[in-house]
Amino acid sequence: MTQAEDIEHERAIKRELEELPEAERERFERIRTAQREKHGKETPEQLHSALHTIRRYVYERQGLDGIKEGDFARFRNARLGIALLLEEEAEKDGEKLRKALATHLEICFIDLNGPQYSTTGERERSNETPFEPRQSLLTSDIVDITNVYIERLGLTRAETEALFHKHNSKHLSGLTMPLSIDEGWNQLEPQLVFKRD
Repeated sequence: MTQAEDIEHERAIKRELEELPEAERERFERIRTAQREKHGKETPEQLHSALHTIRRYVYERQGLDGIKEGDFARFRNARLGIALLLEEEAEKDGEKLRKALATHLEICFIDLNGPQYSTTGERERSNETPFEPRQSLLTSDIVDITNVYIERLGLTRAETEALFHKHNSKHLSGLTMPLSIDEGWNQLEPQLVFKRD
């Protein structure tokens, strides 16, 4: 590990800590203190890895809370947090790049279904549905990143479609969404760019 890489990890740690809830920042500081006591110094790369583990836990908890509350927009945002975390980790790991792509495809599918920013209780009072495809918003930023990953992995249309179906069948099987996975793919596919076809 070079000094420049250590400095980059330290900057990333500082930036990422600002986004965490107070309890999780305190948890990270306990890890940092334990590392200093055990090794007599900090190792920024290991600390950054520990911070990613904490962030993943926070996003997963937020996603589960979103599902429990019936707030599927909150669930979607937690999944986006995991996708961004995978993006950061994907620079050196092809398998994480594939997971980042799969998670972006999942977010596209959720977005196409139009997740509503309300809880189950709020919807019961207002007669709303948890998803409303007519209010869907597929953002160009998410589609652009998805296309970058398709290109970096060199995937064909058929390979991307297979990944879309496999990932969403596994990760979203418990949610009842208005669009089927096939319908979601049919709406998303025209937005995607394939260099190998």
